[in-house]
Amino acid sequence: MYYFSVPETKEYRDGAIAFYDNSGKEIWCYKPRECDLLIFPNYLKHQPLPTISSMYRFALNMEIICEPFGQFKAREY
Repeated sequence: MYYFSVPETKEYRDGAIAFYDNSGKEIWCYKPRECDLLIFPNYLKHQPLPTISSMYRFALNMEIICEPFGQFKAREY
């Protein structure tokens, strides 16, 4: 997850991202800053927490697919 823009707020949980275990219990909460890049496995349950700010939070999520070690073959273009 890459954060282009994050509203500045005083409360830590305001606009943060929360991570959960398989039972739904919150295990970690992180308040991103502008230009932060978070890398975590796609099976980790997570959600952005709401913000009371009138400013927008702009973020880009992406999925990186890696070849198993030793299986990578260069592509010809």
